[in-house]
Amino acid sequence: MEKEKKLGKKKTFLLAILVVGMVWAAGSGLIPHIEQDPTTLEWKVVWEGNFASAAEADPGSGATGFLEIFCYPHDGDPGTTYAENNSATLEAAALAYASADNFEEDLDSETAFDIVVRARFNQTHCWDGSKFVDTRCRCKITTSNGGAWLDGEDISDVEGTAVVSANETAYDFIYINFYWNAEDNNGYQLLDDGSFDVTEISIEAKF
Repeated sequence: MEKEKKLGKKKTFLLAILVVGMVWAAGSGLIPHIEQDPTTLEWKVVWEGNFASAAEADPGSGATGFLEIFCYPHDGDPGTTYAENNSATLEAAALAYASADNFEEDLDSETAFDIVVRARFNQTHCWDGSKFVDTRCRCKITTSNGGAWLDGEDISDVEGTAVVSANETAYDFIYINFYWNAEDNNGYQLLDDGSFDVTEISIEAKF
């Protein structure tokens, strides 16, 4: 079902035109965890694609993967703001957001915003035998923006800054919000008539 929400009059925020596809079906809860020597751990892609391939914003039972993506008003205290663990709270404050459906959103030009991706990681990918290890989790994105940014910066397979929103040994997953706020940490802004596509999201873990 087509999903469109108008949040401004000038700018178009395009997300995920093409499904890149999934790489590996991110570990199942049925797969037993085998503790590894930390020196042998390697970064691996556990989910790759865009929000349209995210199975309605749920990676599936026992799986690591993508949950949601936001254009969030630029925040001066991201370490606190993006520690929020309630998706509804983030959605309410976002300039635009998408969980699963292909869609197009409008943003006002010269309005500073951060890009935030919410992801979850299961025990198979970031568990050391007693606890979740958030430093073994990362997310990268690539955009196609055609020079739409006021600061001219492209995003090409760039790793976001991780903010843990839930990490408890009683949980089956660790939840992390990753953010991008431009090289100058002042957020992204679109030029008049500018647009950008988030063409790829890569959820990776070291295991």
